[in-house]
Amino acid sequence: MLTMANRRAVDYADLLTQALREEKRELQASNAALEQYAYVSSHDLQTPLRSLRDVTDYLTEDLQSDHPDALRNLKVTKALADLYALIARMEGLVLGVLEFARVGRSAGAAESFDADAAIRDIVASSGIELSRIQLSGDFPVLFSNRLRFFQIVTNLLRNAAQHHHAPQHLQITIDGRVSGADYTLAIGDDGPGIDAKFHGKIFEMFQVLTPGARSGSTGIGLAIVRRAVDAENGTISVVSAPGQGARFTVVLPEIVAPVAHALAAE
Repeated sequence: MLTMANRRAVDYADLLTQALREEKRELQASNAALEQYAYVSSHDLQTPLRSLRDVTDYLTEDLQSDHPDALRNLKVTKALADLYALIARMEGLVLGVLEFARVGRSAGAAESFDADAAIRDIVASSGIELSRIQLSGDFPVLFSNRLRFFQIVTNLLRNAAQHHHAPQHLQITIDGRVSGADYTLAIGDDGPGIDAKFHGKIFEMFQVLTPGARSGSTGIGLAIVRRAVDAENGTISVVSAPGQGARFTVVLPEIVAPVAHALAAE
């Protein structure tokens, strides 16, 4: 039989649990509304951006045909180049926000896929030469959300390439490890590295440590990675220091397919 004090403690715990559940529901509703807003806004912004690029193309063509001397003016050519660069950056931002919003939306059911084949396909579509990437460790059959896995690896590779101080010397390592049913993927590079004081900020939206126009970064890629990892109930961490490159480690729990898990245990 519960004492008065114990009953009060139980009642208080019930009230606290109910309050936490309500806060969770409100947070989920708020996040869903924000995702919908980001998705619709970024999708709708693509139309005026396409129109702006078309108008800039028409202007350039008119100058070439009717005022060719104008294109010999360095100020005019620089203005056009700056305009195209700004349009491209805005397009990148819009597409990045759209992809970020999609991570939180339904991305399909889990399915079996070969990690080695998936990573090689991602590398091939990234534009990075395979010779610049070293694969090591375990790349088993996974049972997970293929799209989220693609988003994680793609954006980590893109991050390494975009921020490298000497792209012609870029070297990336991809190391996979199986631990029970958990899968750890570590992607490292020999780039300029990241100061420890920025390790938390780099996973936030629109955080760019180098000017976007110079690096081509929108500051969304690592935020997408974190969101995709969170959606898989995983973790991501970074080890890096200035001049020492960066190594991002992603742990995805319970995604190693049972067959591959059994073989790894033998």
